[in-house]
Amino acid sequence: GHDFEGRGATAGLVFAGHETTKNQLGWTVAVLAGRPDVWDAVARGALAAPTVVEEILRYRSAVTAVGRVVTEPIEHAGERLEPGSQVLLSLWSADHDDAAYPCPEEIAPERNGEIPHVAFGHGAHFCLGAALARAELQEALTALTARLECPAVADGAVWKPPVGNNGPDQLPITFTARQRG
Repeated sequence: GHDFEGRGATAGLVFAGHETTKNQLGWTVAVLAGRPDVWDAVARGALAAPTVVEEILRYRSAVTAVGRVVTEPIEHAGERLEPGSQVLLSLWSADHDDAAYPCPEEIAPERNGEIPHVAFGHGAHFCLGAALARAELQEALTALTARLECPAVADGAVWKPPVGNNGPDQLPITFTARQRG
């Protein structure tokens, strides 16, 4: 009955919140390993962690696509979709749209940051845990950049397939602690 449904919903929320945020943190470290300038700017306070987190969410979100069911007939690019049709919409593609973002293939927090991303979905299906995920990612990035020099991703990184919830299966990183001054 209701107790089973409640436990199932709770388990689903815990899994969704943990797995996606874990994968997103992996993406954040991996992407910023190639951008020590951005890593160090967060450490110095020259770039705000929330700004960088939003840009990484846009650039490489842990959730790659969403499935939806067409509710009204629609025509797009010469293709007609009827109600009941199932579609898979790429969040990665939408968040790299060169018609929307000035620098879609670059980590450019100040240039791309004015345009909202869809890493957490949109509308009625907007991610229930977006605020918590943002807070966790911002705190993690602030703590990591304050304590560690920019990490390097070593050979042997293994990534989940870019379908659904994506992130590292193995992410060998090397780092050194920042010198306390």
